[in-house]
Amino acid sequence: MDKNVFAEKVTNGVAMTDKNVFAGLTVPLVTPFSGGAVDFYALAAHIERVAEGGADNVAVLASTGEAASLTQREKDEILTFCLERAAGMKVIAGVGSACTAEAVGNAKRAEALGADGLLAVTPYYLRPSQTGLVLHFSALAEATRLPVVLYNVPARTGVDMEDGTAAKLSGIPNIVGIKEAADSPERLRERARIASGGFALFCGNDRLTFEALSLGAAGTFSAAANVMPARFKELLVLFERDREAARELFDRMLPVIDALYLETNPVGMKYALSRLGYMKNEVRLPLCPIGKAGAEAIDRAIEKLN
Repeated sequence: MDKNVFAEKVTNGVAMTDKNVFAGLTVPLVTPFSGGAVDFYALAAHIERVAEGGADNVAVLASTGEAASLTQREKDEILTFCLERAAGMKVIAGVGSACTAEAVGNAKRAEALGADGLLAVTPYYLRPSQTGLVLHFSALAEATRLPVVLYNVPARTGVDMEDGTAAKLSGIPNIVGIKEAADSPERLRERARIASGGFALFCGNDRLTFEALSLGAAGTFSAAANVMPARFKELLVLFERDREAARELFDRMLPVIDALYLETNPVGMKYALSRLGYMKNEVRLPLCPIGKAGAEAIDRAIEKLN
């Protein structure tokens, strides 16, 4: 894959924005484990399956990939491995950290390894002010020429990026959009009002995918697409041709989506993928394998969809 894919968007050393850079379906990859170690054999097969399902991009080292439980060496190995096997898909590296200096270092390392873009979550645990968020993401964006996608997921981080903050950050040349994962249709509507020109809205909450597309989202970062990539790609394609049919398809997908999130992501995803024969049902502590009720709910939902 040509790692100079964004060269044409760079002027005087500053990456110019393009809301279509990561349009379409982005799958935040799970990290398969076997006996406590990263299962690269299963990861290679999973990347191939996601590509065959029609994914446009993959995101690695994000929350779905259990990045918080990986060593730095594992992160570098996983990113390099995915870049070598991306099969035409763009690879977006998760670089978020509660520490700005660490996030900046992560961004520089990902760029050096050849990532196509960066996914930067709001700093967790510390609960910075909105001014702190602007300064944090500004420092990260200034440290790289790669396109940066902001990631707002207040349920995980304890901090919520306000619309005014997102609007300010949208003016930074290489910040190309925001992955919005708040559980609020109204928040999606506000983000859609900000999105224009070179700043894109990406859905980060699988349950709100159809609503986000209806508001003009450029695409979706879908954890559930680890389990059913072809269904999500079909949804995006169908949405452009026949919205009523797309709505019907999404309504059939919703029970599976709901079941997959009964426990913390990626616990449900790992179980479903193990049931489908793609990898072991193994997560790292402090996450634990899914309980009986959640497993049965996933089994019923997938069987009904199929």
